[in-house]
Amino acid sequence: MAHRRSLLAAATVLAVLGGTAAVQLLPGAAPVARAEGLIPYDGCEELLGHYRRELRATATPWGLGGGFGVGRGMALDTAASA
Repeated sequence: MAHRRSLLAAATVLAVLGGTAAVQLLPGAAPVARAEGLIPYDGCEELLGHYRRELRATATPWGLGGGFGVGRGMALDTAASA
């Protein structure tokens, strides 16, 4: 009886997984890719130049993204001097 339940459970899991895979592989089931708002580049040099300009505009002595962790560093310096 236990063997039969295990077999039934395994068959159910396989059926659900197989059904899910089949639905995702159907034509038209995938989301449509959109390129609105993307900037077209003529080559690698142009893209690299854009990356470098953005990096110069956003990099700080504490890393990227506006200096997260500045408060922690200041707190450590204060605690060390006390």
